[in-house]
Amino acid sequence: MRLAPAFLNVPIAAALSLCCLFPQTVSAVTLNFSATLYNGTCTLNLDKSALRLPDVSLSSLAPQRLYSAQPFKLSVTECTGGGASNLTPMVAVTGPGVSQDNKWLFRQANSAQGMGIMVFQTDDEPGYGLAELRSGATLPLADVGKKPVDQTLGFYAAASCISSQS
Repeated sequence: MRLAPAFLNVPIAAALSLCCLFPQTVSAVTLNFSATLYNGTCTLNLDKSALRLPDVSLSSLAPQRLYSAQPFKLSVTECTGGGASNLTPMVAVTGPGVSQDNKWLFRQANSAQGMGIMVFQTDDEPGYGLAELRSGATLPLADVGKKPVDQTLGFYAAASCISSQS
């Protein structure tokens, strides 16, 4: 039995007058957390419906740094079914963006060039060198064929200014 995909969205509003070269505004970007469940189901909940990143002054900006990092959590609970397949239960993270300087920036096409939101799966405030999540990233919830146990995944989202443009 295949159940319809479950989707959770977390709009991350970067209402910042930021850019490395020119003052522009970064638009809000929506990240989608989705799970396609086969022979089972889980309840997915985000602890915040939106993240509003505070303003950052243009004079404080530098490329390849993170600004206004904000935590959020995804809870996976009440999973049923599973255990009888060769599938790995997982959550996928998707959203619009671009790859610049070998980093992924979640951003709308009309956002300021070189600006965007980086997302990290971590419980601790990230540094710029930590591997970021890219659109299409999958996060395993259990081993192949196993039912996921209740768990909470920690994330951080932060504005970033990238030095070069691709």
